[in-house]
This record gives sequence, structure tokens and C-alpha cells, in this order.
Amino acid sequence: MSMAFRRGIIVFIGILLQIGLTLFAYLYLASHLAILNVFYNLLGFLLILYLIKNSKSYSYTLPWIIIILIFPIIGSLLYITLGRNKKNSNVLRRIVREEKESKKYFIQDKTIQDDFSNNGRLKYISDFAGYPVSNNNTVHYYGLGEEAYPKMLEELKKAEKFIFFEYFIVNHGKMWDSILEILEEKAKAGLDVRVMYDDLGCFSTLDDTYPKELERK
Repeated sequence: MSMAFRRGIIVFIGILLQIGLTLFAYLYLASHLAILNVFYNLLGFLLILYLIKNSKSYSYTLPWIIIILIFPIIGSLLYITLGRNKKNSNVLRRIVREEKESKKYFIQDKTIQDDFSNNGRLKYISDFAGYPVSNNNTVHYYGLGEEAYPKMLEELKKAEKFIFFEYFIVNHGKMWDSILEILEEKAKAGLDVRVMYDDLGCFSTLDDTYPKELERK
């Protein structure tokens, strides 16, 4: 059974629970329905405000906001029981602390701001993300993945000590298969090869056995 199918079942069960709770409210709590409706909508609204105010990563909080908006009862209960566990994570607190500490080193050189004033991507990196943009460096920007792909293979083949590889979405096909072939060769040659991909991003492309498959390689 694929991971996408199992997760689909979980989502389906969640929807059934939402419908069941709604029917229960209508059938058995009709006299208090208006009060209950106001209560769980208010609870969802307060949770959304809390998420927006305290968000450290909108890629994490946005799915919770969507779930709470669509399914106020189930979404609120899921966040209270599961979502807040991340807030109690020592690792997360340390990451947030280190990010704040590192900000003092992110100083934007004002003399080069005019150089990228018309470049929306660079302005976003500097103004919104808070990371300084520099010139006279060895960074190469590729507007499309098709442009970066040949260079990526070339650089991977040059690796002599390690390869640390991170991607949001991984899917079987020409691009990933050719990259994986190089990673296997480098691992057999004794290099430290590590791969990280986003579990949610690969919801429908990889099953839950794939990490074990990569470990065997």
C-alpha cells in the first residue's frame, strides 16, 4: 500500500469524523447548536491568529490554517494535540535561537543595493528574507531547472569527499535517476553521501519504503 493511499485514507477518515460531529451537533445538541457553532468557530479563529502571530515558517503553519478553516472542529483538535508538539521541541528552540544569533552577521552592503534594485528575486532575498546580497562571488543563478541540470551532474561527478543533497520534490524519472546513479557511484567510492527530501512534497511520488532503499544504496 503506497504512502499516498494511506494518507488519503487518513484524510477521508478525518472528513467522516467532521461530518459525524456535525450531524451529532444537529441531532443531539440542537438547542445549543448556535452556541457550539460560535464556540468552535471562535476557537478556530483564535488558533489561526495565534499561528500567524507566532509563525516561524509559513510552510509549516499554512497547512494548519487551511485545515482549521475547512474543518474547524477536527482541525482545531488536531493542532492542539499534534501541532503544538513542535513548539515544545528542544531542537526547534535551538534552531530559532541560532537563527536570531546569526542575524547580526547578515549585513547588507548598501553600496550594491542599487545594482539589484530592479531584480525582484534579489530584493526579496535581501528585504524580506533578510539575507544580504553580494557581488563578485562565485554564485551562478539558473532561471530554469533545465539550465541547471547539466551543470548539476557535472559538479556531482567532481565530488571527492562528500555530497549533501536536499530537494523538496523527488520523483522517479530521467533527472532523478541520472542523479541517483552518480550518488551510488560516489557512495561506493567511499564518499559521505546524504540525501534529504521533503516528506510532504513527495506525498504522491515516493512511498514510505524509499528511505530504506536509499540507505541500502
